[in-house]
Amino acid sequence: MTRHVRFLLSVYLWISVTLAAADTGVLYPSNRLSSGLITCICQDARGYLWVGTEYGLNKFDGYRFTTYFHSRTDSATITDNEIASLFVDSKGQLWVGCSRGLVRYDYARDCFTRFHFPDHHTPRVNTMAETRNGKLLIGTAGYGLYSVNPDGHIDYESRFNHQRTDHFYYRIHTDREGHLWASNHKADITKFTLAGKELALQTFQSAYGSPVCYIDLSPQQMLIVCMHGILAYDYRTHTVDDAGFDLTALGSNTSINGACQTDEGDIYVATQGEGLMRIAKGSRQLARMPHSNGNIDLNNAQMVDLMADKDHHLWVACYNKGVIMLSHAKTPFTTWSLSAQQYVTGGGVSSIAAGNGDETWCVVQNGGAFCFDGEGVVTAHRTLPPGARMLYRSRKGQYWLTTENVLYHYDLETGRVTPELTLSGRGLNCICDDAEGRLYIGNFGMGLNVYHPVTHECTSMSMTQTGRQGGYLCNDWIKAMTFDSRGLLWICTTSGVSMMQPEGFIFNSRGWNVLLEGTQCYSVCETAGGDMLFGTENGLFRYDWQHNKVTKMAAGGQMDDKMICAMVCDSINHDVWMSTNHGIWQYNPDRDSLVCHLGDEGLTTREFMLGAMLQRLGLITFGTTNGLVAFRPATVTAHVRRIRKPILTHISASGRTLNPQESHYVLPSTENSLTMEFSLLDYNNAENISFQYRINGSDKWVDNGEGMNQLTFHQLNYGEYLIEMRAAAGNLVSAETTTLRITILAPWYLSTWAYVVYVLLIATLGGLMAFSWNRYIVAKRMHLRIKDLKQNMRWLRSKFFGSLEERGDIRQVKVKGNNDALMERILKCVNENLANSDFNVEMLTREVGISRSHLHRKMKEMTGLSTAEFVRNLRLEQGARLIREKKINITQVAYAVGFNNQAHFSTVFKKYYGMTPTEYAEKKS
Repeated sequence: MTRHVRFLLSVYLWISVTLAAADTGVLYPSNRLSSGLITCICQDARGYLWVGTEYGLNKFDGYRFTTYFHSRTDSATITDNEIASLFVDSKGQLWVGCSRGLVRYDYARDCFTRFHFPDHHTPRVNTMAETRNGKLLIGTAGYGLYSVNPDGHIDYESRFNHQRTDHFYYRIHTDREGHLWASNHKADITKFTLAGKELALQTFQSAYGSPVCYIDLSPQQMLIVCMHGILAYDYRTHTVDDAGFDLTALGSNTSINGACQTDEGDIYVATQGEGLMRIAKGSRQLARMPHSNGNIDLNNAQMVDLMADKDHHLWVACYNKGVIMLSHAKTPFTTWSLSAQQYVTGGGVSSIAAGNGDETWCVVQNGGAFCFDGEGVVTAHRTLPPGARMLYRSRKGQYWLTTENVLYHYDLETGRVTPELTLSGRGLNCICDDAEGRLYIGNFGMGLNVYHPVTHECTSMSMTQTGRQGGYLCNDWIKAMTFDSRGLLWICTTSGVSMMQPEGFIFNSRGWNVLLEGTQCYSVCETAGGDMLFGTENGLFRYDWQHNKVTKMAAGGQMDDKMICAMVCDSINHDVWMSTNHGIWQYNPDRDSLVCHLGDEGLTTREFMLGAMLQRLGLITFGTTNGLVAFRPATVTAHVRRIRKPILTHISASGRTLNPQESHYVLPSTENSLTMEFSLLDYNNAENISFQYRINGSDKWVDNGEGMNQLTFHQLNYGEYLIEMRAAAGNLVSAETTTLRITILAPWYLSTWAYVVYVLLIATLGGLMAFSWNRYIVAKRMHLRIKDLKQNMRWLRSKFFGSLEERGDIRQVKVKGNNDALMERILKCVNENLANSDFNVEMLTREVGISRSHLHRKMKEMTGLSTAEFVRNLRLEQGARLIREKKINITQVAYAVGFNNQAHFSTVFKKYYGMTPTEYAEKKS
């Protein structure tokens, strides 16, 4: 390979990795928009992203797209569905140019205000600009230039429209000196100098087609980016000439659709089918920016517009594909991606090993070995034996490779593999070595193998060797191993931790054979103070060497539901860095404090691979499913992390949309269900942000969950609610909170007028009750008089009939009444079946000889109870009598009176007597 070819290759690879943000770019596909036929994009003063299409307008807050369409029956909608231009003025107002008119967005009402052109024209609004005095200029297609007055009227600017071609405005722009620049479809460029009512113009002819945008590059120069080249206007000489850029990469048949300059000074160019290009700050060379995002290849995409937002993210609109956000901000974490460098693998990184110089090697399961240089560029890819999983560099600089059951010696220079040792088991999944050169190999399911490469001796340690004098391995399923600074080997397994002294293979040198028995342990590392940390299924644990005990860390509570894949102690600041299935965590053992790092610092993933970790030359790397994440701890610690104040983007009460810009909402009782949506309008980290709230100053903040920006309250009671909202990422929360005051009015039946009515009703009811009471007293007195009269009559009758009996004039016949006879039959039947638990009302009706309904009616008439209640009460009263007699125990009493079990008897008894049978027995003793 020639030196020139190597140079070009290195340049290409550098560009590929430099555009690592391309791999971190987020694609919002066209199916999330009103249409994939995108025409323009912009960001408003509040931070919302707006996307215009040929069929509708879209507003994006980082979580959802809100679509807006034209309606013939609603004048508060856009004039038509084809969006031609978007513009934000100095007051923060968003103007939308449509193919048939102009509208302005109303943030308070979430609708649009239409503006009417003179002579009932409905022109296509191609472009807009603002003059120094705040006047909005409107360039139309075929109808000339217009302006909007402060009162909202549109005036025709006749002084700018001298020729027929002047009626067509493709792009307009006001430069730093207040001049108006205008271009049309014929590539004519006109500069209008505004001085009071006088108008001076200067015309230029573009050799590169019609201008697509204007960029104020410096106080001396403005760039005019045209379809096929770039011109420059010199403020000092008032001339337009070629800008002097090398645009060879553009190609002769490729046109430019848009361009923008970032705060860093780079100029990005969107092309028609040739991808994204860039002119770096200080450079005169237009270079292509290769990028592929799986769902879209920007190298040949049809780009229609691009812009840099307030957070320095680059947004590119691709026709019929969607909008992609590329982040080029410098972040402390760097992703060394395989897919971004056109390597497609089926597995993740299983191990990492140091190479020569600043090289880093990693093994991808079933994907071979990859070598990254210090900049994250893949410089080599080698095929490995099937099933290769571990690449390990010993202290003596030798490389070892493991598969499921074979240990290989690996030649890093040639890639040659030599079988060294064959074992049985489920996988040689971890390896380390001591100062003597012996290899300690974790043989998953079969324990520990100690192999000496010189003598080829191999010793096995297993959990089955319980009779060994020096102790034994706690579990054969080894997950991780490491040597500490004392030369002791720490072994993490699926059921506890063992510590082994290499000389003599002693496991119980500190008086114990296992720590955290029964706990699955994934990772281990030594702190700067000589203690050991264990990442387990139940959180983070620390072994105190001085006190010879293990304790769970208080901060480890945040790790309880996370898998700690790998741990390493920073050799400089002595913090412990942990890769997990939910981000990278920074732990300070001295303060027992945690800091979580998710996706806001350059991390493109939050999931990491078990055991894949390397610290070398001050750089820490963790393995992912798509390569490596590399960082320097000092850089991460120095990185200032800020979370913005949450912004209320949407609020509705029982389905009715409210103004999200207010802070106090007074709602009727019928609208007491609230739905609120929040956003930071930070498009690079929305999925990692969680929103927390508290109500009325509560001490507890309620977390709504990561990526969830909607908060709903159902059926709130009337009263005052003070809702505070803050944002959080990991353990970091926003310094400012958003406070909303919600007032739910009392319902009509609790209003003042309702209470007046209630008083009147109560007074009326009181009068009626008094009247009724008086009538009751009168009736009661009448009843007593009648009762006395009846008693007198009975006395007289007894006297009369008694005298007749004494004389023998009549024969006295005693006949029982019908009710008495019926009750006698009922009692006899119940007493005969008292101990029968199957006895029920149906049986009683058959024995007594009347229908169920008749029996129920007569029982109510005689006793006031239902038949079932009457029978139950008889059973309980008989049971109480037996308890008082104390001849049998309570269980026997329950069966004697027809209950199947004592528990049921006790429950019914307590309900009837107010105490349990046992308490009743004690009371009656």
